[in-house]
Order: sequence, then structure tokens, then C-alpha cells
Amino acid sequence: MDWIVLRRFASRLGITFCVFMGLFMLVETLNTGKIQTLTALGGPLLAGLGVFLSGLRSSITALPETVLIGTVAGVIDLQLRRELTVMQSSGLSVWRLFRAPIIMVLLFAGALSILGETTIITLNRNISGQPASRSAPVWLEQTGEDGSYLFHAQRVTASPPDA
Repeated sequence: MDWIVLRRFASRLGITFCVFMGLFMLVETLNTGKIQTLTALGGPLLAGLGVFLSGLRSSITALPETVLIGTVAGVIDLQLRRELTVMQSSGLSVWRLFRAPIIMVLLFAGALSILGETTIITLNRNISGQPASRSAPVWLEQTGEDGSYLFHAQRVTASPPDA
């Protein structure tokens, strides 16, 4: 029976994740400067990939809320179909019914947090839309003992310059 619960929760979590992903991608399309830059560099396919990766990164950031909403939707769905009542009347404990979904969520969350988010962030940074030679200047503000300092960098690189 726990596999029935797992399938029901997985489908509700998948639908919720897709809805959130679509919303985040829709928000990313409002960043017209990024889309124009990516389109100029690699065409509409690169711009679409940039929007997709940014939406995916935002979706992973909002994953706890997504899982909560999907889980609530799954429990409500089980209760509306009276499946939860039938499962409880069979004499099995709630922990036995939810063992498979809990194990799968923990495994999926661990893999996604270790491998998925790192990969998505790396891909998103590689498609930044600005080559290293034409990157925008960076301004950093710092407050120290002698007051405020303002630093200006012409470009930011992943590795330190050769001395």
C-alpha cells in the first residue's frame, strides 16, 4: 500500500513542481535584457536555455514549499477518494503507509541538493550572457574602521590573474 501512496504523492509533487517551474520561467522572461543578450550571442535557443536554467534554479530554491504544497495536495487527494480511510481501516499504521514516500523524498532531496543544484548553478553561470572580456563592472561597498570604502572591478574572473 505504501507504493500506492508513493505514486499518488509523486504525481502530485510532479504536477506542483511543473506549475512552479512554469511560473518561475514566466518570471524569467520578464528579464528582457538577459534575453536580448543571450539571443544576440547564441540565438533564441540559447535564450530559451537560459530562461529554463534560471527557472530551474529558482524552482530548486523553492523546493521545500513545493514539496509541502504537493504533499498537502496528495493527502487531500487520498482523503477525497477515501483511500486514506481504507488504508487506515486495514490496521496498518500511518508510518507504515508513508514509509516509501518518506524514503524516496529523502533520497531525491539528497541527490538533488548535492548533484542537481551544483550542476544547474554551474550551467547557469556558463550561460551568463556576458563573455569575460565584455563583462559588466562590479561595484563593492565595504565599511571598515576608517569609514566606508567603494571598490570598482572592471571584470570578475573565475581564476586569479597570473602575477
